[in-house]
Amino acid sequence: MKDLFLILILLATFAFGYYVVVRFGDFIEENQRLIAEGNRNSQCKIHIAAENPMLLNSIASALESYSESAPHVEFFLSSGQINHLLDKLINERIDILLLADDSTEPLGQQYASVLIPYEKTKMLVTTLGLTVENPDKEKWIRVVWKKSLKSKNRDRVITALEMEHCRLKCGYADYLD
Repeated sequence: MKDLFLILILLATFAFGYYVVVRFGDFIEENQRLIAEGNRNSQCKIHIAAENPMLLNSIASALESYSESAPHVEFFLSSGQINHLLDKLINERIDILLLADDSTEPLGQQYASVLIPYEKTKMLVTTLGLTVENPDKEKWIRVVWKKSLKSKNRDRVITALEMEHCRLKCGYADYLD
């Protein structure tokens, strides 16, 4: 009699466990479908501005690799004078600002920033096909954003920039292949 009672309890436990696993699987599938649908329907736009177009050129590979992993993100790139770009950053018309590390513009408490290495290129090619020599041995880019503005996608782009340039700076890219 005890054996029959134990078998019934064991069968009930397995049935309940199977029910929970099936319901959890349905829950996960539905969430993945909703996330994918949300990504397709709500294209995320990240506005990146730089004081110098060459700074945008140096982060192009990081943006390209990030856009492959997150195809729903659109990038809008621009450049201009620092004081106009800081005004746009304050007014939340741009999300990320790229400044040369030697920039003398003081940043207020409302900004957060991180330094990433400038990708070293010996020769730069302009849109006219002219080559320009880069005499700098090593430069840094200051990535600036507004602290009070919360944006997961902006933070992910900044993390991708840090990781890409850390990979270039540290030289561990050869070990990843």
